[in-house]
Amino acid sequence: MARTILALSPSGAHFSFTASLGQQYRFQLNWLTTYRYFVVTVTDGTGKRLTAGRGLHVGSNIMSGCRGFAGTLKIEGTTPTPSNLGIDNQLVWEH
Repeated sequence: MARTILALSPSGAHFSFTASLGQQYRFQLNWLTTYRYFVVTVTDGTGKRLTAGRGLHVGSNIMSGCRGFAGTLKIEGTTPTPSNLGIDNQLVWEH
């Protein structure tokens, strides 16, 4: 199984980025201050929403149950926050 690390950097509480993981995907991350975690929305290259409101928790596959997505997408390391995202943790696509 191949591993690809998606480059992330602290970008504040609300941001989006695109990544090519077999095809193009757009990720939106929003920090929930009350609960202290990010929620993720993922759309494909056509704009079709694949998942929304998934918590970005260490070890949890945010693409679980998404049809047509090959592999897993998990955050590894420490719990992500707006100030440590991509520093103390990394988003890993295993395929």
